[in-house]
Amino acid sequence: MRRLLFREIRRNPGRFFAIMAIIALGVGFFAGLKVTETAMLKTGQDYLEEQKFYHFRLLSTLGLTQEDVDAFAQTDGVAAAEGTVSADVLVESKDGDTAMKLLSLPEQVDLPNLVSGRMPQAADECVVDALYHGGNDLGKPLHISDANTDETRALLRYEDYTVVGLVSSPLYVNYERGGTSIGSGTLSGFFYVPSEGLDYDAFTEVDVRLSRTADLYSEEYDALEDEFSPILTETLEQRAQTRYETLRADAEQTLADAKQELSDGETALAEAKQTLEQGEAEYAAAAEQLEQRRPYAALLGASFEEAERQLAETRRTLDEGQAQLAGQEQKLKEARAELADGERALSELKAPQTYVLGRSANVGYACFENDTGIVRGIANVFPLFFFLVAALVCITTMTRMIDEQRTQIGTLKALGYSDAAIMGNYLRYAVLASLVGCVAGFLAGSWIFPEILWRTYDIMYDFYRPIEFVLDWRLAVFSIAMYLFCALLATWSACKASLHEVAAELIRPKAPAPGKRIWLERIPFIWKRMPFLHKVSARNVFRYHKRLVMMVLGIGGCMALLLTGLGLHDSIQNIVDDQFDHISTYDMAVSFSEPPSQATLDALSDYDYTLLHESTVDISQDGRTKSTRFLVPSDNTDQFLTLRTEDGADVSMPSDGEVVLSTGLADDLGADVGDTVTLRSGDNREMMLTVSGLYVNYIYNYAIASAGSCQAQWGSVPEQKTAYLNAPAGSDLHRISAELSALDGVSRVTVNQDMRDRVNGFMSSMNDIVLLVLLCAAALAFIILYDLTSINITERVREIATLKVLGFYPSETAAYVFRENVVLTLIGAAAGVPMGIALHRYVMAQINIDMITFHVRIAWQSYLYALALCLLFALTVDVLLRFRLRRIDMAESMKAAE
Repeated sequence: MRRLLFREIRRNPGRFFAIMAIIALGVGFFAGLKVTETAMLKTGQDYLEEQKFYHFRLLSTLGLTQEDVDAFAQTDGVAAAEGTVSADVLVESKDGDTAMKLLSLPEQVDLPNLVSGRMPQAADECVVDALYHGGNDLGKPLHISDANTDETRALLRYEDYTVVGLVSSPLYVNYERGGTSIGSGTLSGFFYVPSEGLDYDAFTEVDVRLSRTADLYSEEYDALEDEFSPILTETLEQRAQTRYETLRADAEQTLADAKQELSDGETALAEAKQTLEQGEAEYAAAAEQLEQRRPYAALLGASFEEAERQLAETRRTLDEGQAQLAGQEQKLKEARAELADGERALSELKAPQTYVLGRSANVGYACFENDTGIVRGIANVFPLFFFLVAALVCITTMTRMIDEQRTQIGTLKALGYSDAAIMGNYLRYAVLASLVGCVAGFLAGSWIFPEILWRTYDIMYDFYRPIEFVLDWRLAVFSIAMYLFCALLATWSACKASLHEVAAELIRPKAPAPGKRIWLERIPFIWKRMPFLHKVSARNVFRYHKRLVMMVLGIGGCMALLLTGLGLHDSIQNIVDDQFDHISTYDMAVSFSEPPSQATLDALSDYDYTLLHESTVDISQDGRTKSTRFLVPSDNTDQFLTLRTEDGADVSMPSDGEVVLSTGLADDLGADVGDTVTLRSGDNREMMLTVSGLYVNYIYNYAIASAGSCQAQWGSVPEQKTAYLNAPAGSDLHRISAELSALDGVSRVTVNQDMRDRVNGFMSSMNDIVLLVLLCAAALAFIILYDLTSINITERVREIATLKVLGFYPSETAAYVFRENVVLTLIGAAAGVPMGIALHRYVMAQINIDMITFHVRIAWQSYLYALALCLLFALTVDVLLRFRLRRIDMAESMKAAE
């Protein structure tokens, strides 16, 4: 029986390898996409752990000292705490001054990864960003520009730092380097300098690593952050308050000492003035006396000359005293000015603001979560459907193979082979094909899919390492078990049905399916005008019900996969352009720490702008609660925000007692126009509003209410600390951003173009995933069509041979056979359209990214593309199998019944 097994494989290798390829493709796609997210996260986590990426970043507006760092390091659960210094610095380049981020070289946390060269060994050496610099920069000086502020120049001990290495940093895992208030407004990389090369009194931040950790973006990690955040917040507030009190006490003592010195100086000055005045009086008296003696100068002789000399000496002494007195007065004036500056500085010394930032505050870290979330969303559903289509075709192939070999089964039964032995032969065939396909598909998919997607993501991320090769053995066992179960169940069921018959019945060919009237015959207008061979093809299509069902399900499944892949592309293709060209039409958003002063508003008056309140609130309806952005406009926002429904109808700004929601937020809440929702601010003030409209917004979710609603229910209008601004066409937005960042009270300037580029970045990664999905779906469609068409020909060898005997030309024979294939492809494609629509909607629902709402749609062109691909594959299979038709021997095929 073992020989019979391998003889069957050699006799029809196409069928064996088709089964194996379908299983390999199904398992490979299923396992590959499933492990891609795991592999990406493992690679990212290994990199961040090796570089000791912080768990928390602690900031204080007054800076932090080494004593503060030691206090954090002694906190229970903290493995390491390290203070660092950072600043935005202008460095000279061939294109002019370029803004870069200066970082002090750490020793315990956030260690840079050396890409080439070496680490600094001297205070005047540095390592630079490998993304913006190359090997030709090694050994060259990095010159600090003279355009830097005095404060920045005082921080740097040297004017030149020699570049000795290229590094990547866990602080910047993606291509974004952030904005700045200097230069062009955009940072062009970073550089690390040893602490010895800097002159500073306090650290700008303290980075903390915990002794425990968890997988990236997991619930366990969120729980870890929730556990330690209050502890570190309390410690930071205490240390910041202590530093504030110390700085204030030192400043007050310095002022007191300065006042005392000033008082002593003023006393000494008064005494000096009095002494000088007495000297002037004595000098005047002596001069008058000398003048009275002048007529007798000749008589007095030498004594008169001596008196004149002493008087001149006294004058010089008095003049020197006057000069010294003027110098003392100038010093006292300067001391009074310094005292006034000190008093003003003391009055401006405010209680510090502190910030405890988790990893999610890091842009690269947050973007990596979104990008891996895209893979997870697609992998949750798409591969499973792919898996099921492949399994269905595998079952069909095994079932029809056994039906085809009923004569062989009857012969073996007549020769005395037991039912178990005969069934075992086919079960071994199914197991062999399934095992080889599963193992090959699992190993290939687990390597190829993550590798391809990682190369795409590697363009945006600076990990400088290959992706980790991950084998999920539980996934492997599940895949093998499922395919073995499907294949063995189908084989056992088909064999059992055949083995119930006696050998004599099995040896005889199975009677063909009886001919029946089909529904087309009931439409005379069509039926009478059809050519004879077309009528035969139509009858054959509906005569073999099993083949019809399997072809329709197989082709329909592939059509659904293609439609879903194309629909994914359609759903993400234009959302960035739609958002920033038609919805958020402002150029930049300016955030203030306090409501802007009149001087700041005067500076903004050079541009078109509007003030509004923007914050985060919790919104709830029917037990569902979501955190969302909250806008309260002050005046007309038409040139900054455009509110429209999905159908393109305008949405009016809300009146008092109303709220307008973005569609993504409304979907999350299950809210619709006319419903009542509750808004809760950060200080737990509640407001109940009626939903007056839903508008399309793709980037972030928003709730918009009027100032009157806030006044009526909260008792006050929230502070307007945000401005939307439009610059003149053709302006350098980043340079304007830098200028605005330097204004008093401006805390952040967000340029929409930067957000546009960021979203486009991970949208492009989705396009690569879509392309991979389409290629796999296309490959599956082609293999399925080839396999099912090949089985169709094998089952109808005698019928095809009869056509040849009757004198059909090869082209007529091929047309007769393949015409049915094209018809079945069209029917299957039509059946796949509703499946594709449903699958696409479900897949899009699984791609859950907090900051993005997708436009769930399938463009009409995509239906045509999917249908064209199915027909193209069908025609390609027809061309390939024409050669098989020509090899069918008329005489041998006609003798098969004997």
